[in-house]
Amino acid sequence: MLLVDKVVDYNDKSTKTIKYFTNSDPFMLGHFKDFPMYPAVLLVELLAQSISFSIYKN
Repeated sequence: MLLVDKVVDYNDKSTKTIKYFTNSDPFMLGHFKDFPMYPAVLLVELLAQSISFSIYKN
């Protein structure tokens, strides 16, 4: 499952990616009804996927 929506720029030292969050995401609906939150475990996975673009380039 790819969480990164768009890769803006990547090189050896940095990566810029975009993730679009909406309230209709299935992850947002399951936690709190009045206060939708994106799970922290998926945020960590998003960071790992973003970093992998820099590593893959080499």
